[in-house]
Amino acid sequence: MRQIKILAAALLVFLPIAASAVPIVYTDESSYLAAIASFDSVSEGFETAGWVACTSGCTAVTNNGLTWTASDSIRANQFTFRSGAYGVFDSLGDPDAITVTNAVDTLVAAGGWFTAPASAPRVDFMIDATTVGSIDLGFPGFGFLGVVDTSGFSSIVFGAPTGHFIADDFTFARAELVAVPEPGTLALLGIGLFGMGVARRRKA
Repeated sequence: MRQIKILAAALLVFLPIAASAVPIVYTDESSYLAAIASFDSVSEGFETAGWVACTSGCTAVTNNGLTWTASDSIRANQFTFRSGAYGVFDSLGDPDAITVTNAVDTLVAAGGWFTAPASAPRVDFMIDATTVGSIDLGFPGFGFLGVVDTSGFSSIVFGAPTGHFIADDFTFARAELVAVPEPGTLALLGIGLFGMGVARRRKA
């Protein structure tokens, strides 16, 4: 029985945790939220006092540990939004580009809702200057786009090739796992318990 315990402990220490080095794109919010359920997440709906103070534009806004900047001026949009009373957009210049940075924690996912009542044909998600996902804005209302990259990143850019877009209702995930056992850990625990049960039966 002692050998079984040692083997189980060794597997727990040396078994690598599966990680995706390739970004996975989601266009369905429920699937995206299910994919990041094991990570610590934070939402942004642009309804806090810091955002409300930026209806005329700000250089940057920091909320929930995330800093939002734009190619010209970041602004809470009180005229077009998906929920609440505000969305977000780059108030000047063409094309739009909004950058979200977390200087303290590593991010593993970013997702939100986008629309283009003005002119942007699409929005690209860019990590380290590489496009990892895009959403076509040729539709009425808002559409969802989310990207999960478990190799981690500290910032992400939402940019339009031309024109302007508005976004709302974001959910980001940090690299920290919530207190939920991983499937691999549960499987190893099950193997260990099974081995202990077999050893007890033999002893009996």
